[in-house]
Amino acid sequence: MIMGMSEWQLHISLAELRRSFEVLLKHAEAAAGGDIVRLNEDHFWSIPRQELYDPTSVPTNLTLGGSSRGRGNT
Repeated sequence: MIMGMSEWQLHISLAELRRSFEVLLKHAEAAAGGDIVRLNEDHFWSIPRQELYDPTSVPTNLTLGGSSRGRGNT
């Protein structure tokens, strides 16, 4: 049985998330060799939320997303 998102929860403190993001950003800075990350690809597959967390089935309603279009949402 697959549990819905409301039936299972993982609790993570904001302090732990902050530490994790800091490690990720330090790695990105080291890999990029500076303060700019260059993306070589713009488009990606977007999976609808209702299909995203069900590993027992293959998503069928994929849409195309774009990093350049989504950048304005950050």
